[in-house]
Amino acid sequence: MILKLRSPQSQFPAGGFPFKDPLTNYEVKGVAAYEQTAQGLATKIIKIRQANPHLTPSDNPAWLDHASVVQEVFRAKFATNPELFIQFDGTVPVAPKGQTVAAPGVKCKFCQSDKVTAVKCATCGGSKIKGYHCDSCNKDWKP
Repeated sequence: MILKLRSPQSQFPAGGFPFKDPLTNYEVKGVAAYEQTAQGLATKIIKIRQANPHLTPSDNPAWLDHASVVQEVFRAKFATNPELFIQFDGTVPVAPKGQTVAAPGVKCKFCQSDKVTAVKCATCGGSKIKGYHCDSCNKDWKP
């Protein structure tokens, strides 16, 4: 999915463009709305990747391609604010579904099974658990 901003006024959205580079672990909190545009952030990320060639796979030139890195930044913001974007073909993208991950140490409140998965919030980028699902009894509950 290739994203573009819905309106030119969205160059500096509320909360900025928070991003954590999966290659170098460079992180931008995006706290200030006018911290940086996605294009400026992409330029900075590419410079950091070029300065750390041992962390950047040479088999994928997209890691250093400006347009590809802008899309990485857009996808990170899309996870929390899908309303800011449209696809290049003009259609509205579908917001990501909640992520499920194993929840070690959590037991089902119905059957006491330990085969429980956490359902994470897609709106906030998967940082909060919005509920649990028991794989044994197939029941859901909120924390």
